[in-house]
Amino acid sequence: MKVVVLVCVLLLAGCAPYINAANKNMVTVFVANTYYESDALAVADAHCAKYGMTAKLRKPRSADILGNLYDYNCVK
Repeated sequence: MKVVVLVCVLLLAGCAPYINAANKNMVTVFVANTYYESDALAVADAHCAKYGMTAKLRKPRSADILGNLYDYNCVK
């Protein structure tokens, strides 16, 4: 039973958006599943907040068949 729970947690964690590239002026978030598109902004905002800024979507782009990349600028 513990193994099944662990596998489920690992599979679900793999779907969550994550930072692909970032610096103080921009952040690129990879989203594997369109269900999590709205979470990409939260991830980008959390990164930009480290620098006292908020994230503004620059452009979404298709990464490959596995997901999409969302480019954000960090703005004041």
